[in-house]
Amino acid sequence: MQTGKRTMDAISGAVTAEGMKAFGELWNALESSMVWFARQMTNNRQDRNDALQDTMLELYCLDPARYNFRDPGHLGYLRRILIARMFAVWGNDPDFTLDDLQAMMIAQEKSRVRSA
Repeated sequence: MQTGKRTMDAISGAVTAEGMKAFGELWNALESSMVWFARQMTNNRQDRNDALQDTMLELYCLDPARYNFRDPGHLGYLRRILIARMFAVWGNDPDFTLDDLQAMMIAQEKSRVRSA
């Protein structure tokens, strides 16, 4: 698996109290989706943890204070961005294609609607 390109050093200058509060709220709303997707991509726990950490950094770099964690449209938009990022960086399995990614996202969205 590849390593992500972002590090905390790269974003340390942008850390604000407002951004951290927004990050916490958004990550709480998105975490189950990101964990689910990481589990679909790999059985290796360390790779999953690295992918999730990279995804958290990506979310912070997107300036989470701009998004409303109560707005399903904002959450869906962020979920798509983060899953696409995770796939681009960590999805190097030749048997795992973009079509697989789209099918997984649709299946997860259907299960989310049923459970709501």
